[in-house]
Amino acid sequence: MVVGILLIHLYLPDCDSLKAKRRILLSIKSRLKNKFNISISELGHLDSWKESQIGISCISNNGRYVDKELSYIVERVKSYPNVEIIDYSTEKI
Repeated sequence: MVVGILLIHLYLPDCDSLKAKRRILLSIKSRLKNKFNISISELGHLDSWKESQIGISCISNNGRYVDKELSYIVERVKSYPNVEIIDYSTEKI
């Protein structure tokens, strides 16, 4: 069993309130959950309007599959118009 963990630090340039930030993050989280078989949660910068950190995990019996899924997720997040990735890290357990 392989567990993949992806932490993404996001910059949200168009947000001017926590309500706007939550709306964008809810959209991102629901789109990713519908496309990929993952668990996702907001983990950091909870009170910041312009930044967020999300954590994503996926599980499989194949390590290459986990690597591929996590890289697809990063590319998908990069394609969203209202979001910029500041940094991300992956880990396999």
